[in-house]
Amino acid sequence: MGLGPHSPHKAGRRFPAGGKRGRGAKGSGRPTSGRQREPRPPPDGRSEPALDAPLHLSSEALGYFRRALSTLKEAPETGEERELMVRNVLKEAEAQALALATHRTGSEMLQELLGFSPRKPLCRVWAALRSNLRFVACHRSGVHVLQSALLQLPRLLGSPAENEEVEEEEDGKEGSLETLEELVQGLASEVCDDFLFYCGDTHSSFVVRTLLQVLGGTLLESERARHRGFQSPETQRAPPRECKPTDFEVPESFLNGLQNLSSCFLKDIAVFITDKISSFCLQVALQILHRKLPQFCAHLCNAVIGYLSNRNSSADGSPLLLFLRDQTSSRLLEQVLLVLEPPRLWSLFEDHFQGQLQILAAHPIANFPLQRKQRRRVLKTLKGQYVALACSRHGSRVLDVIWSGASLGARKEIAAELGEQNQELIKDPFGHHVARNVALTTFLKRREAWEQQQGAVAKRRRILNSILED
Repeated sequence: MGLGPHSPHKAGRRFPAGGKRGRGAKGSGRPTSGRQREPRPPPDGRSEPALDAPLHLSSEALGYFRRALSTLKEAPETGEERELMVRNVLKEAEAQALALATHRTGSEMLQELLGFSPRKPLCRVWAALRSNLRFVACHRSGVHVLQSALLQLPRLLGSPAENEEVEEEEDGKEGSLETLEELVQGLASEVCDDFLFYCGDTHSSFVVRTLLQVLGGTLLESERARHRGFQSPETQRAPPRECKPTDFEVPESFLNGLQNLSSCFLKDIAVFITDKISSFCLQVALQILHRKLPQFCAHLCNAVIGYLSNRNSSADGSPLLLFLRDQTSSRLLEQVLLVLEPPRLWSLFEDHFQGQLQILAAHPIANFPLQRKQRRRVLKTLKGQYVALACSRHGSRVLDVIWSGASLGARKEIAAELGEQNQELIKDPFGHHVARNVALTTFLKRREAWEQQQGAVAKRRRILNSILED
């Protein structure tokens, strides 16, 4: 897109740690810290801000956090001693938060430590990173720390308020600590201010996607699995069609923040439709909005459809057909089709895909929505095309789904049409599976037995449906 900064690891070399290593007392077990340096302004408006803390992480510090993490894993899950140790270790992590977050091994350890953290220590680590948000978000290791901090929200928002002792005087001089809710809202505000940048960068786009889920109180299984693996963003793939979301309670202000953040998509809708990285953020937003703010989700879907509909028409019909063949926009359009309400979905097909259902049924992307609703109308439109669908990799899936929900009368019509081309189906790698699913040989040679068999299947389905409805 041309919007992102230089690659994060290069940015790290542009800001070398200043001064010599700090010296810790031998045998103290405490990490050494580097010398503080004066912040300097960025060379231009689009570059990362100057770092206000050194990036160097000494081997002594790395060893300290490694030992501390190992001890925490072996310690009992509850108890005052463990709680005190967690707070002490996280206090040391706060002092070297930036160096830990941008160190490959340090980042992974900090992520694990955040999983043990109570609310206030996590807030302190978060606050320590906030002044370098853009740099950390665009760093290949730092981005995972921000994600991990956000993913603690379901656990911490539901926890009771902490009864902590009064902080030491030196801590009190730094001013009051922002609450977890305020830190999340502050992050959302900063992302809103430079939305295209954060969504378009390979690394920081993952922060946006996680932030959308946290604001909506819904974690998508695909995103959680991606984070758990600590995979580099380059190797991660687009969100799959089916996700197993987990809901959790969030303040009303979070849902307001979700709508405010999602409204940023409308300002540059063309970018989010055509740019691969940015498009992933919009796809996640649609899934969350569909569950929590369905009216705004519909508004966003209409904006996408409106933009695509106003492009130059193709000789084949609606311009949406062209976008279905594009790798990036087809994924987004697929997500739009998945979250549209049935009446709007069908009107979309009537307005833009009239007479194109056979092409769509055989399309690797567009076939999926055809498997959802309005089977009778789809059956009527596809009549006469069943053999072609059966011999198509994707069309055969549509036909299988239609068959599973078809009445006995509809099954007779489908089987009769397929039976006219029985030999062609048997020879086809996809068609012979359809023929077996339909029991086509039995239909052609023993019609009465076939009808009894299919009638029994239909009866079982009716009984099951009545049980489920009760």
